[in-house]
Amino acid sequence: GRKIRKFFKRWSDMRLKVNVNYIQTSKSGINIYEYNYIWGSKKYRGVMAQELLDSHPSAIGKRLGYYTVDYDQLDVNFERVDG
Repeated sequence: GRKIRKFFKRWSDMRLKVNVNYIQTSKSGINIYEYNYIWGSKKYRGVMAQELLDSHPSAIGKRLGYYTVDYDQLDVNFERVDG
């Protein structure tokens, strides 16, 4: 995958994702998934914000009513998956 630069919080709300597949767990215990956003066909790899509300609250934000994640605070990269 291609690492995407992390200058702002990414939408990571599970309500915005479809075709979600668990991939692995990070060293710190965060679940990593591959998915599509509801508005497109490109595949991404990242986390589900709702799973981090208790364990990483400082990494969670909200934009337009949906959860976002600051990946700089996690041991997970937000990536576009080729193929």
